Amino acid sequence: MRRIGFIQFILCILLFSGCFSYKEITLIKVDKIIVSEFSKNKIELIASLKLNNPNKYNIKVKSVKLDISLNNKKIGQLHLQNNLNLKRNSTNTYDFKFDSKFEKLDFSTIAVIISAIATKRTNIEVEGIIKGKIGILSRKFPIKFKEAIRL
Repeated sequence: MRRIGFIQFILCILLFSGCFSYKEITLIKVDKIIVSEFSKNKIELIASLKLNNPNKYNIKVKSVKLDISLNNKKIGQLHLQNNLNLKRNSTNTYDFKFDSKFEKLDFSTIAVIISAIATKRTNIEVEGIIKGKIGILSRKFPIKFKEAIRL
């Protein structure tokens, strides 16, 4: 009797695992980045990202931790403030709201940030982990991105 239950369990896993085939989400482009708050201890920004979700299901973005560099100068780590729902089989622009609290900002880091804001253009490099959720399943996705963008 136990053996039949075990076989049924294995068959269910095999049956349902085909339903959860995953295709990579792609970043099409960074539309814009808006700095909504800037102080010596904190930066808040909104990044409008155009993403393609080729999967047959919505994906909930639960957490994001990203190391960010401007013009090859590391300025800190960004954390996602809002949860997002990436629509299935679609290409849409989503507004990611980030904040970053700094322990110490030295003068050179502040100069890089102010220069980027003043010139409205900068080279940005982002590396970190995005945690997404599909129903009860969650997965971590590494991200690495480098591009010249407008602020």
